[in-house]
Amino acid sequence: MEFKLPAELELPQEIQTTHALHKQGKLHHMLTIRVSLFAALTCVTGGVLFYDVITTRLTAELALIIALAGFLAGVYIFSRIQKARWDEKKEVIRSGRLDVLSVILIALYIGLRLVAQWYLEHTYRHDAHMISGITFALIFGLMLGRLTGVLVTIHKTHREKK
Repeated sequence: MEFKLPAELELPQEIQTTHALHKQGKLHHMLTIRVSLFAALTCVTGGVLFYDVITTRLTAELALIIALAGFLAGVYIFSRIQKARWDEKKEVIRSGRLDVLSVILIALYIGLRLVAQWYLEHTYRHDAHMISGITFALIFGLMLGRLTGVLVTIHKTHREKK
């Protein structure tokens, strides 16, 4: 027996496509692992962020703004790091390799993370919980953005293959 959502709660088309491709064995196992990892990390960081908002001075508004900024960066910048492509031989969607632009984006991310860490340490010196909450808001947004980007890429690749 399979669980079915009510019509008004249908999952986005990208998630439905990814799930259907996985059930058909049309997703490369490394791509399946990546999607699962992004989903798990998004849930964990979201849970920690929710806990930080409830137990620290981090406001929900600030957490939302930082998470939104991270989401936009995850979707529009970091989800481009590895593209999905159709493998004609194996008839599966697999992830591509890192290219030069991807390496540059990773270096920029590391640089941004170091600058952000320095800024947070000097701005919020006496509130380590606030720094933790801000960091988890950013990571949550980035992971949600990366997950969304990968799902959209899988969906687009599947549509183009048809």
